[in-house]
Amino acid sequence: MNSEAVRLRFIEVLARRAAVQEGAARALLDDRLAMLLAEFTEAEDAAPEPDAPATLSTPMRGPLGQLVDQLVERPGGARVPATPRQSASIETRTLDYFRDTWSRLNTKRRLTQSLAQLPRNAGPLHSHQLVHRALRLMEEVSPDYLHRFMAYADALLALERLEGARAARKAEKAARTPQA
Repeated sequence: MNSEAVRLRFIEVLARRAAVQEGAARALLDDRLAMLLAEFTEAEDAAPEPDAPATLSTPMRGPLGQLVDQLVERPGGARVPATPRQSASIETRTLDYFRDTWSRLNTKRRLTQSLAQLPRNAGPLHSHQLVHRALRLMEEVSPDYLHRFMAYADALLALERLEGARAARKAEKAARTPQA
């Protein structure tokens, strides 16, 4: 197993460990995880280019592709022939798995932050208290639904921010143009 594969496995294990933690331990693990992912991305970007240029018949393989190649090898040294489509399928599933894991960790982190922002003396009908309770119940009943709900809410929030920025640019442009 090469060093990239070991680093990916370590990041995966750390992500699982962070998912079950709360409070200061969770924050430390999240910071460490973000740092490791940033280092991994930088190392991947700084990797030297291969000697031979990639052609249509020999596609360039990234770290995940190399990991897939190693997983395809048999213990006796014999290699199982893998088509590019099979390798791409394995890479896609691996990327989807890591993307899903990171997204779920982000959802857990945001729920923990939501709890930390909750006022201590909030009554049972306080709006923040009601929203947080609804999200916690959603997490207990259907974690997948909560994950999709948070993704939907994030998308709506991003659209709202874009619309606000567009309106601000429009107002600024109107203020700069002279009125007749």
